[in-house]
Formats: sequence, structure tokens, C-alpha cells
Amino acid sequence: MSGTPPLGYQWFKADGTPILMPRPDLQLPSVTPTDAGGYYVVVTNMAGTATSLTVTLTVTGALSITTQPQTSP
Repeated sequence: MSGTPPLGYQWFKADGTPILMPRPDLQLPSVTPTDAGGYYVVVTNMAGTATSLTVTLTVTGALSITTQPQTSP
């Protein structure tokens, strides 16, 4: 997203529940099946507001790391 600063960001679940994440990227530290669903952001500045399309997060199960990452040569 670009525009005349300052830009304000308000993330929401698709049901309208606000998420306290005033940044351009949404970061969910611990995702559980209850987090599945749609998300969108409303961006504001002195010129007005823009609402993103809704994206869908699908949670299919627990994440497990079976092989540790290797350092590149």
C-alpha cells in the first residue's frame, strides 16, 4: 500500500472483529483453528480510506518442524 503519509492501518476478521495490529502486514504469532477465516485491512490517511479485499486463512493442523533448517554455504 502506498499513499501520502502518515498511513494508518486497522486489520479486521471478516466478521468485523478488529485486530490490534497497526502495521501494513498482519502477523499472527500462534495460529490455531479458531483463527481460520477471512481478514482485511482498512488503510487511512488525510485523503480518506481504502479497504483491501478479504483474504482467507486456512488452518489445516498443527505445524511441526521435522528437519531443522540448514545454513547455506
